[in-house]
Amino acid sequence: MKAKYGLFLILMLAVMITVSALPCRAQGTSEEKKAEEKKEDIWTQEGPPGPGGRGGPGRGGPRRGPRFDLTDEEIGRILKSIRESKPEKAKELEKMRKDDPNNFQEQLREYGGDEFGKIVRERIDKWREQMREEFLKWLEENFRRQAEELKRLQDDPDLYWKKYEIIRRKFWPIFEAERRNPELGEILKEKVRIEYWRDRLLRQLGHERNEKKKQELINKLREALGRWYDLRVREKEIGYKWLRERLEELKKRVEESQEEIKKLKEPEVKKKEVDEQIKDLLNPK
Repeated sequence: MKAKYGLFLILMLAVMITVSALPCRAQGTSEEKKAEEKKEDIWTQEGPPGPGGRGGPGRGGPRRGPRFDLTDEEIGRILKSIRESKPEKAKELEKMRKDDPNNFQEQLREYGGDEFGKIVRERIDKWREQMREEFLKWLEENFRRQAEELKRLQDDPDLYWKKYEIIRRKFWPIFEAERRNPELGEILKEKVRIEYWRDRLLRQLGHERNEKKKQELINKLREALGRWYDLRVREKEIGYKWLRERLEELKKRVEESQEEIKKLKEPEVKKKEVDEQIKDLLNPK
C-alpha cells in the first residue's frame, strides 16, 4: 500500500509540474521570463542539436532543450534558397539580421523550407555518426571480443550492420548509462561479464562427467550468481537514489509554482502585465 501511495505521489507531482509549465500571458517581468526560458527540464538529457531542442536516441523518450543556433554558413545557404524563390523576403531577412537577430533566426526557420530541413538532417546524421564512433571506441575498451567480431566483418557491409545492430541493442544502454553515471556503468559492465562467466560454467557443466569437478563448477556458479546478485542490489540502490533526488526537485518545483501563482494573483502584478502587453501591442517592433 505504501509503495502504491509513493507512486501516486510521484505521478501527482509530475502532473502539477506539467500544469505549472503551461503558457501564461502574465509570467512576471521580462527578466523573470528570460530566466525561466533558460531553465532546463529536470528530465532533459543529452542529444543531437535539432529543431526545437536536443533530442536523440536513447531511453527516456523525446528530449527537450534550447533551440540550436545556425552557423554563418548555414544561414548563407538558407538565404540563398529564399532568394531564389522569394527575393523580396530575402532582402527583408537580410535587414532583419542586423536589426533584430533573434527574430531573424525564427524567420529563417519559418521560411527556410527544404534547406532548413536538410541542415537539420545533416546535423542529426553528424551527431549519430559521432555517437557511433564513440560507442565503437567504448566497445573496444570494454568488450574487446565483440569489437573484434565487428572488425572481422568490415568487408561484408550487410553482415557488419546486422552484427552491429545486435551488439548495439545489447551494449548501447550500458554505454549511455556510463556516460551519465560512471558508477552505474561499471556495475552494468560487470553484470555482463559475470553473465558470460555464468554461461561458460553452464557449458562446462553440460560436458563434465567427473562428479568432483562438476561440484567445483557448481561452487563457481554459486559464486558468480552471488556476485551478480550483489551488483543487482547496488544497481537498484543507485536507481532509488536518483528517484529520491528527482522527487526532491519536483517538490521544489511545486513550491516555486505555488509562490508564482500567489504572486500572479496580486492586483498590482496583473495591472503591470496588462499595461506591458498593451504597450507591446500598440508599439510592435
